[in-house]
Amino acid sequence: MLPDPASQQWSCAGSPQAVRAEPIRLAKRVTVAEAFQVIARSCLRHAALNARLVRDGDAEGIHQMRVALRRLRAAISLFHSVLCSAETQAVKAQLRWLTEQLGPARDYDVLVEESVVPMKRSGPHRREIAQLEVVLRAERSLKAADARAAVESDRYARFMQETSFWLAGGEWAQTQDDSQRRRRQRRLKPLARKTLTRRTKRLTRGLKRLSRLQPAERHKLRIAVKKLHYGTQFFAALFGRKSSSRKRFVRRLERLQALLGRLNDLRIHETLIERFVQPSGATPNASSPDVAYAIGLVTATEATHVGGLVKAATRAGAKLARLPRFWD
Repeated sequence: MLPDPASQQWSCAGSPQAVRAEPIRLAKRVTVAEAFQVIARSCLRHAALNARLVRDGDAEGIHQMRVALRRLRAAISLFHSVLCSAETQAVKAQLRWLTEQLGPARDYDVLVEESVVPMKRSGPHRREIAQLEVVLRAERSLKAADARAAVESDRYARFMQETSFWLAGGEWAQTQDDSQRRRRQRRLKPLARKTLTRRTKRLTRGLKRLSRLQPAERHKLRIAVKKLHYGTQFFAALFGRKSSSRKRFVRRLERLQALLGRLNDLRIHETLIERFVQPSGATPNASSPDVAYAIGLVTATEATHVGGLVKAATRAGAKLARLPRFWD
């Protein structure tokens, strides 16, 4: 069932507010299938409650809907052993499509708010940076319009409806194959322990090699951090939500996610603003000498941050590897 739009959060002034993920509540003896349905419905609700803000072009609403979709994609990955079906592959394809429609607007928001605006406030070349900001905000408006068109489309409506039906009684939940049925009916806790252990080992191995990885490989490692982080959120109720060891583990994952996320942002920023110095992609404003100069300033400044971010993430990974496993 789709969320009730009337339950959208509202501010005191009457304007809608972006909705964050709600805590996942699982019974101690919940089965694998029951847990997946609880988690996935929460993710779908998280996405649906931010759709109105995406239509309004709200930056935080776009961000939260992307988070919701990525949480759902992570849940499908974590529970892949019970979800094998053609229907699941179709859902994953639609999730990728919708995430891609929201991504560019969010990327421009991050570039402007976290890189360009701080440089405009504190740097010596404010006039040039301000002109670049105008160009980037105009491009961001176009990408926000693309995101709005996506959530207003028939394809989006079908996706929400079909995904709801898939969660409630799709092939993955109805198949009478003995092995699949046993997987669905198992208690979640052993699977959660196994999943968290395996993903943590794989992640810490990858982090040891971080300084030698190419940007695309670092991006994959960032995705692994996110999936592990979401997994700790999904399974928290099974291992003591207020556990101090779990909180330390989550804080270290959040630190890693922030560092690797920033590295990924720098890679994306370079791609975004390169198009403004390409003859085929330039607009009259973007082709001005001042804007071209500002582009050089931004890319050069951000390039100086890469080494420090890699070193900090490597240290954070070493600290994560030494932490006790809260699920043991």
